[in-house]
Amino acid sequence: HRFAAYHCAKDICADKGLGARLSIGLASGDVKCGNMGCDGMKRFSYIGSLSSWVHVVERIGRSMECEVAVDDVVNEEVCNKAYTRMLQHVVFAKHSSKVLRVYEAMKPKQVTEEEWMYQLEERQAKDPYKAYNRSYEL
Repeated sequence: HRFAAYHCAKDICADKGLGARLSIGLASGDVKCGNMGCDGMKRFSYIGSLSSWVHVVERIGRSMECEVAVDDVVNEEVCNKAYTRMLQHVVFAKHSSKVLRVYEAMKPKQVTEEEWMYQLEERQAKDPYKAYNRSYEL
């Protein structure tokens, strides 16, 4: 479902009819969601630390002029099918012992049917962001 969310975000950003530059943040985690409020005014909403975190991811993406920014969890799935690059380390205030990473999710890695396995392996080895992302793992 995370890769599907990435594709939806890229499609929304690609819609040039909007006339605005968009930045979308994607994060994955647990939230409480449902209809909240009184009988006269109910709204579907969600609460939890993830709501703050996804706002941080989006804000970092916007400041770096990225269309789609993702957190560690979403990046685990997206990085296999799209190029990603590290944007920033963040120490989230509510979980100060945990360092979270924000990535830019860029164009999908496309594989054609005619592409031989050795060509695919060679292209994956030349991933332009592989060394860059590895430097943040130290």
